[in-house]
Order: sequence, then structure tokens, then C-alpha cells
Amino acid sequence: MEHSIAVTEKRAGISTQQPKQSPSSKVEIVLLLTKFAERRQAQVNGTTLATFAEDLANFPLGDIEAGLRSISSRRRAEGETAFPEIAMVIDEVEAAGRSRRAAEARERKMADEAAERRHRELHPEDFLDDQDIADMEDRLREKYKARFGEEKEIVIREPQMVTCPHCSGVLPLPANMRFWAADEVLAFGELLANSERIAAANRESINAAYLPATPVPSVDEEVA
Repeated sequence: MEHSIAVTEKRAGISTQQPKQSPSSKVEIVLLLTKFAERRQAQVNGTTLATFAEDLANFPLGDIEAGLRSISSRRRAEGETAFPEIAMVIDEVEAAGRSRRAAEARERKMADEAAERRHRELHPEDFLDDQDIADMEDRLREKYKARFGEEKEIVIREPQMVTCPHCSGVLPLPANMRFWAADEVLAFGELLANSERIAAANRESINAAYLPATPVPSVDEEVA
């Protein structure tokens, strides 16, 4: 398959805007539901039709018609009522909408491809084929060699961790912490916080043992 790059992104005759589906009127939905009830040989009153029409008002009329036709074109299952529940109707309408959007997407893709083919035939200078791209790569590679010399391979070496000479543990130095994973940084932070709590407790214990608190003289005693 030939890959090409378009020099210009503007393609004549292609519209990127999709038609907006407007909500359907309840009168039109009631008419569709009435025909649907006749096909299913169902006895339905006007209140039920109005309720269903209100629940389906936000769907495009074409999707509603396609969903109702899908239900009425198949045989009823055992125990299924002649006029189905609203959940089944909504499921079929949504399925019809998905099928419609998929068909529209295929049509847009075919139209875009046809427009691009026409544009290629009328303006071949706007496109680069595979050979043109390969020639451009060769020219860029020659310019790079002329300026920077031959390409050099970059060797990536594993980091050498600085360890403690006594316990062989990795020391928390900047050279080591650059290669730490997130859990190692989190564990080190918890270790620092725990060490700070221990140090604070030790300071309080030492102060209580060797620096007994002396009573602070009152203002009256100082004046006397």
C-alpha cells in the first residue's frame, strides 16, 4: 500500500460538519407507534402512546422508525406482549442509531477518499510519493553527515549505585535517588518522617531527665 503525504491539508469538496439530529415531535412519534401497534396487532390506548412518545422524543425520528420496524419484523417470543415495554423499544432505537452513524461514517470515508483521488489527479504537485520521501531522507542524512560527521551510537550504561561500606545498602545520595522508583522514594520519605518522630521523642525525654522545669516567678514576687 502506497503511503503519501499531502503538502496541503485543504481538500476541495470535503465537508467535516455532520448534520445535527433534531428531537422528533410527539405527533410524528405517535403516528409511528400507531402503525407499529397495528403491525403487532396490539390494542393500545392514547395515554400509552403519549407516554411512549414522550420517552422517545429525544431520539431522531428515523432511528425511532427503524427501531420499531426491527421489532415488528420479527416473531414474538413466547410470553412476549404484543406491544413491548419501553425499555425494549429504546434498546432497538439506540441500536438503529448506532447502525445509522456507522453507515454515515463509512459514506463520509468513501467520499473523502474519492475527493482525495480527484485532488491527486488534478493536483499531483501537492503530494509526495514514497520515492520522493526516500530521496528527501537521503538528502537530510547527507546534510547531517556534512555538518556533524558520521552517526554515533549512544551507549546507555546501567547506573552504579553508591552503597554503604558496612551494610551494603543503597545510600540516599542524589546520584542514587535519580534512579529510584516511586515506591523507593515513598519508603525513604516515610523513613525520614519516622526518624524525625523518634528524634523529637528523644529530645523530650532528655529534657525531662536532665533539665527539670523551674517554676516561673510571678509578677508580684519580682516586684517584692
